Amino acid sequence: MKRVLAGVLALVMLLCCMPEMAHAAGTDDQVKRYTVLVLDTSSPSDGELFTRLLYYGIAHLHLTQDEVWLMPFGLLLDLWECHKQFNGISKPKHELSIDDVIPTGI
Repeated sequence: MKRVLAGVLALVMLLCCMPEMAHAAGTDDQVKRYTVLVLDTSSPSDGELFTRLLYYGIAHLHLTQDEVWLMPFGLLLDLWECHKQFNGISKPKHELSIDDVIPTGI
């Protein structure tokens, strides 16, 4: 049952929060209408943000729904940032080399 709910959640998030990927599921007119609706909103609601984080945890980080809900919020955000850096989606804020960490002469 949990796998079915996770699959349905992933499909809803794909269609609702990622319009660039929704072309496979709908016509271009539907995607354009949705994109206009998304651009008109100033900021997502708390429910939308938590739904998106739940989707990230289940679909991309391969966690169970219980693990996502019971995980500290900061840890979930850290795991998502590590996932994005690993896949080349984002860059670290400050890149260090081994010479920056260990002083010379040791």
